[in-house]
This record gives sequence, C-alpha cells and structure tokens, in this order.
Amino acid sequence: MTRMATTLRAFHVGLYEEHLEDLSFLHEQRGALLRKPGQPWQDLAALEARMEEHLDALVVGDTLALDVCRRRAAEGDVGELHAAVCICCRQKQSGLLAVVLRDLDMADPQKAAAVADALIHEMPDDWAPFIGQAIERRDARLTPLLASVTGRRRLPFGPQLVQALRNHGHAAGLERIVDALGLLGEPGVQGLLQACTRSEHPAVRDAALDALLRLGVAPPPLGEPGGDTFPQALRTALAGDRHTARALAAAAQAGRATASDLLALGLLGDPGSLRALHDSLARPELAESAALALHWVSGAPLVQAVFVAEEVNEDALIGNELQAWHRYREAPKRPDGRPYGETVDKLSTEQAQWKQWFSEHAARFDPALRYRSGRPCSPAVLLANLADPQADARLRCAAARELAVRYGCDRPFEADMRVARQCQAIEAIGRWVAGPGAGFEPGQWVFAGRPQ
Repeated sequence: MTRMATTLRAFHVGLYEEHLEDLSFLHEQRGALLRKPGQPWQDLAALEARMEEHLDALVVGDTLALDVCRRRAAEGDVGELHAAVCICCRQKQSGLLAVVLRDLDMADPQKAAAVADALIHEMPDDWAPFIGQAIERRDARLTPLLASVTGRRRLPFGPQLVQALRNHGHAAGLERIVDALGLLGEPGVQGLLQACTRSEHPAVRDAALDALLRLGVAPPPLGEPGGDTFPQALRTALAGDRHTARALAAAAQAGRATASDLLALGLLGDPGSLRALHDSLARPELAESAALALHWVSGAPLVQAVFVAEEVNEDALIGNELQAWHRYREAPKRPDGRPYGETVDKLSTEQAQWKQWFSEHAARFDPALRYRSGRPCSPAVLLANLADPQADARLRCAAARELAVRYGCDRPFEADMRVARQCQAIEAIGRWVAGPGAGFEPGQWVFAGRPQ
C-alpha cells in the first residue's frame, strides 16, 4: 500500500511538473506575441485560456502541487517562476511568496519582471496592505519590484513611494519608482521628478519625463529631431502641438527625420504634415514608417500583398543547405523551388497610391484640426483605436496614453493586460468617454484637459 501511494505521488508530481513546463512555454509564447508587430490583440485570448487550464489544474492539486511550485520557483526557468507565483496568489500562500521574494535574484531582470507580472495580474486584493508595509521598510532590493506592482494596480501607496524615491538614490530600479508615481498621479512630486530628469541614467530620465506628462507637465520644447525609439516619438506626440508637427515635418522634408520622428507625426495628426510623410515614402529606410504614419492620420486602407521570407535558422540547416547559406547566403527552398515564408498584407509604400487617395479625399481634412484614423481626433476615436482588433500595438499604446495625458482619463489600461481584463478596461473607458470625455471638441489640440 505504501509503495502504491509513493507511485501515485510520483505520478502526480510528474503531472504538476508538466503543467509548469507547459505554462512556461505559453508564458514565453505570450511575450513573443505581445512584441510581434501586427499581432491582433484579441487572438491572445485562446492562449490565455490554455494557461488558465494549467493554472486551474495546479490549484486543484492543492498542497502537493504547491510543493512542486515551491521547488520549481527556486530551480526552474523564468516561466516556471511566473507560474509558481501565480499559484501562490491563487492559493493565497503569502508565506511561500515571501520565500520567493527573499530568494529572488534581482540581478536577473527577466526573473524580477516575471514575479512583478504575476503579482500585477494575480495578487489578491487583500494582500495590498502588505505591499505598502514592505515599501515602508525601504528594502532597496525589493522596492522597485513592489513599485511596479503598486503603479500598475493603482494601489494607494504614493506617499510611501515618495519616501522611497527620496531614499533610493541612484540605485538600480529607480525608474520603476518614478514610473509608479506617474501612474498614481501622486500630487506634490513635480520637484522630485524634475530632479530625476537630470539623472545620469537615461532610463530614469525617460521615466521622469513620462511621469511628468501624466501629471500635466509638458517636456521642454522640441529641439533638433532625431529620436530613434518609439517611446521618444510617443513622448513628443503626447505633448506636441501644431508647431511641433511643423518642426518635425520640416525636418522630414530636409532629410533629417528618423523613422520614429515620422511615427510621431502620425500620432500628432496634423494634416499639414501629410506631404512630408508622402515624400518620405521615397526613402527605403523610412518607407514603412511613413506609410504607417499616413495610415494613422488618414485611416486609408491601402495595402499590398508582400512576401516575407522566413528567417534562416542555421542550426536547422543540413549538408548542402548549410554550405549554400555560408557561401552564397542562399536560403533553403521548398521542394517546388519556392523560398520558405508567407505572403502577408502590408501597408502600401507606393507614393502614387497615396497621392491618388489623398487627391480623392483631401476635402475631408481641415488644416486647423488634428486627425486619427481619418476622423478628427477625440476620446471616442481613441477608444475605437483601443477596441480595434487589428490595430497596431504601438497605436493602441499611444491611444491609451493620449487619453490619460491629453484628455485626463483616469481609467487604467495597459496593452499587456490579459484580454478579458482589456475588454473590461475598454468598457470602463467607454463609460468615461460617454461622460466627461464627451465635452472635448473633436479635432481640438488638447493637453492636460485644456486647449493648447
């Protein structure tokens, strides 16, 4: 009987380990899909349903499953750690979570991010006071992680984070405390955040500028264009006005704009920048960004079928394939001689197509207004961007930030929320749009709830 019990226990242990391995794989897949350009956001619901099935099985497994989670949290990979913390939360095992946090290697940013993500999405509401108490202890190792949870869950621990910011110095993770203060809209911290904009650490400076935007403080006037990342472009677009758009358009016409500058123009939505974007289609290194920006302003559905070759994985090549790749950079082909890959619809980069479309629809655009998706920009239009199943992830991110920064919408939304939670957040934003958000004139240039 004892032998049978031991064998049954070993069977269940193996089963729970398989659930954790599958969850680790799905966690990695979900992260990859969130980063994949053009990925429809609602398609992640099926993957998240599979994750739920594995999590439910581990919850039902009770004590034995929890023991397996405890071991794999310490010995397993990032995805297993993420799953183990989710189970800690669902089974309300605060003691086990304390052990995980105590032993967590904060020098491994992927593991720290996995624990933070699990707590953001799964932490029971009645654990919130413990987060505040932990921040008050001023543990420099854990405070940045707890700050991320506080900001994303909008926990009422702004004063504790202010003290943490004062005492944290320039240690690693300061940017997460700054970011959380911006998400909370904590009053009275503008001076501290302004000081952070002069930090020697770029991540801290960027977080401070973003936090100040949420508090209604515009960044310094645009200097010479040339931002090379989308976050920089987004920051320019969130506070910029018609003069910002004209400066960027002039830089594009002079050949000084980057791809990110063009995306900023697309988000600003000034019809006066359309010619500069159209002309940028002629530059191969800028063509795709120019087309995307034109689409963001106009909503024009100008697509073309494009073959996208599959990326070559040298580890999968054998014999003559590997030799041909090394000698001639010749990718392997299918048996019928065609290369591996797929044909996808992409926005057209043909200048003639865009010129014809604008010549037919020019009357729709008033030069005094700003536009998004072919309509005068407003909270309702931005809500439609959030809800659009096919919207580019960058556009949805920008729409959520614009609602907060330009119009003062205080309803939380993040593009990496679980799909079900995103749908709930979109409904909540919809109620705000139908109420306070309805008072804004469509197309008006607005910042911090006031005309620019």
